Amino acid sequence: MKNILCILAVAALFFLSSKACSAQVDSNAVKNADDFLAAVKIAEIPEGIQAVKQSAWSYDKLPVLQDYTKLYDGMFDTDVPNIKGFKRLVQAKVQSLNMAIIDTRYILISYQDHKSGQWRVYGFTELKDTTVESELSFFSQQLGNTQFVPAQFNYWHFAYWLGLSGKLKASQLASEKAVFLNTAHPNPVFPSWCNDNVRIVKAIIGDEITTNFTPNTNVGPAAVKSTGP
Repeated sequence: MKNILCILAVAALFFLSSKACSAQVDSNAVKNADDFLAAVKIAEIPEGIQAVKQSAWSYDKLPVLQDYTKLYDGMFDTDVPNIKGFKRLVQAKVQSLNMAIIDTRYILISYQDHKSGQWRVYGFTELKDTTVESELSFFSQQLGNTQFVPAQFNYWHFAYWLGLSGKLKASQLASEKAVFLNTAHPNPVFPSWCNDNVRIVKAIIGDEITTNFTPNTNVGPAAVKSTGP
């Protein structure tokens, strides 16, 4: 009986400490997310694009965001000690290509610049009926499958979802592997994102941490088991 009570007490303490930790959301991360989403809503004008550039690490295709409702803000651990990420879930109204308004769910992930401390959005991605974890698992299983796309594209997608899940070092290594594969077998439509991601991750976790990193040609599904949101 005493053992059971001890276990329950420890579990309760862990639960309370976890709740307290999750409640400590960085106000600067919140402001960055607010600024980014406000910029996306006016991205059709030059001032909007400029604001996006100032609040994000990089950007590619942006949704035509009409409005959104915030569902969740929270911090999460990454695979680098003392480096936190920020996550926001939103229910968004976006305009489709045929001008219809679609109600869907998006996730926003951001990280701080290691030197300046400035928060920047790393990714703003539609989740719809999926999760970051399921997407990461799916693309980890596609790494050896070149039936439909070259290998470097599989590593590109894998690196992106690793970054969204807080597996920053693994994301860098997967990006380096994608670049390595594309150098060996160049593809004209291979994106510059992987080179950019290596630079971005180094800026997030600090150059001194990644100085001794070498491209890991064996990076793959094992990275899915790392810590993330």
